[in-house]
Amino acid sequence: MNSFMRITAAAALMTAVSLPALAEDPFETEIEARQGLMQVYKYNVGILAAMAKGEADYDAEAAQKAADNIKLVTMMDNGGLWAPGSDSDSVEDSKAAPELWSTFPKVGEYGEEMASAAAAMADNAGQGLDALKANIGPLGKSCKTCHDDFRVK
Repeated sequence: MNSFMRITAAAALMTAVSLPALAEDPFETEIEARQGLMQVYKYNVGILAAMAKGEADYDAEAAQKAADNIKLVTMMDNGGLWAPGSDSDSVEDSKAAPELWSTFPKVGEYGEEMASAAAAMADNAGQGLDALKANIGPLGKSCKTCHDDFRVK
């Protein structure tokens, strides 16, 4: 792990530890963190999708970095970001459907599908445009499936 990643990880950990005490809304920190997590996914998937669609030139190094970022995020323990009671029916800023908390086996399966698709993308994204294209569908599908079932439009 390079120095930048260590510093970034340390800063994120310190923020995660200190912010809950400062939050006025009991779920403000969790919701902001999970929205940030989704933005990290969106940003990196966007890089890969643009290449796959021909909207951006294929760049093996950039594709690999984006794929590795997605894989790393799927490896984090994000369970604390999904506190019961932080759903869209309970908290104004949440887009998480209440059903998410009553269907944990299904949610876990979706998480495993995402992690598997992210790992496959990370294994292949830097291997050429055809390899990237072959893996973008399953990655996008893993995002869409969970959003279709557990994200309020």
